[in-house]
Amino acid sequence: MTPVTRSAQFFGFFAFVSRASAVFGPRVYLLFTGVYDTRMAVFVALLIIVASTVLIRWVDPEKGRIAAAEEDRMARAQP
Repeated sequence: MTPVTRSAQFFGFFAFVSRASAVFGPRVYLLFTGVYDTRMAVFVALLIIVASTVLIRWVDPEKGRIAAAEEDRMARAQP
């Protein structure tokens, strides 16, 4: 689903999101543990996982492949 002509940009974005989640995930857990308790923090983490699972259901990989191929075609056609 990643256009070959923009793979470096997608790799950079993936690395940024990975590092951001490594920073903000524990902070959210710590915040909810401090304000409420450990059970609430685990519940919030579970809610985030469930919400992500629900959102990813709307991703159509075939449309992504078509869009990536179209982007590659357009990028290679430009001088």
